[in-house]
Amino acid sequence: MTIDTQTFPDRNAAETACANWLGDRLESALSRTTGRVSLLLSGGSTPTRVLPALLKRELDWARVDCVASDERVVSPDHPDSTEGMIRRLFSESGRPIVYAGLKGATEPDDALSAWRATRADIAWPPAVGLIGIGDDGHTASLFPGRPEAEDLSIFDAAVPETAPHRHPRLTLGLAALGQCPELGLVVAGAGKSRALLTDTAGLFEALGNMTQVTVFKEADAATPE
Repeated sequence: MTIDTQTFPDRNAAETACANWLGDRLESALSRTTGRVSLLLSGGSTPTRVLPALLKRELDWARVDCVASDERVVSPDHPDSTEGMIRRLFSESGRPIVYAGLKGATEPDDALSAWRATRADIAWPPAVGLIGIGDDGHTASLFPGRPEAEDLSIFDAAVPETAPHRHPRLTLGLAALGQCPELGLVVAGAGKSRALLTDTAGLFEALGNMTQVTVFKEADAATPE
């Protein structure tokens, strides 16, 4: 497997290309089955810009299950909730959603049990996924220096609040993310570009060895020398 980097003139162009790429792969996956398919989505701000464009696609959204790469262990109505954000974006686009969420659990152990139960009810592995990257090099809630980021065998885990990141988290591990046949990543801004280049925890190298990763990179996200 590989990491393929595509460069675009600005953030908007990169995000639009990623949305089209996700839509093409969902459309293809839906055409190959009469059953359900799954879409993996990241937390953070990227889905707020990529999902609205993706949801304009005339796909059979009633057959698409959604799951996040990671969840903040807060109630769905909390402004930091990944589940709440994704549900809101689908609702605003007038699209139905089947979402593998936390069943309202706000304690990490209960939330992890609920998340495992809801994920067991959706199509797995996802047909395609959108992942993110932080300026510190994390993806999902796999934070450099923590054991979840270092153990390739971890499928999912509860992660305690890890400064500067707020809230306890649930995260898919590399073993789970690597089962997704294709992952897309938008990189905009020098901080994220530097984080991908240095990849201090080796997360993206590991994912590139496990599956196909396509990077949609803003040209202004200058690669440091």
